[in-house]
Amino acid sequence: MPVLAIGSTASGTATAQALTPHAENIQGAVAPTGHFVAEEDPAWFTQTVTALLA
Repeated sequence: MPVLAIGSTASGTATAQALTPHAENIQGAVAPTGHFVAEEDPAWFTQTVTALLA
């Protein structure tokens, strides 16, 4: 099952690194935002999630 780990400019790739031992198919992405990714840049969030689901 693919897992999308989204971090922000504050956390970077820490989310993806933390989930790596628990998933075989993990994709990490770093949003150009602060902590509230979906609220701060909904277009980026939608595009990133849509790409994973495609």
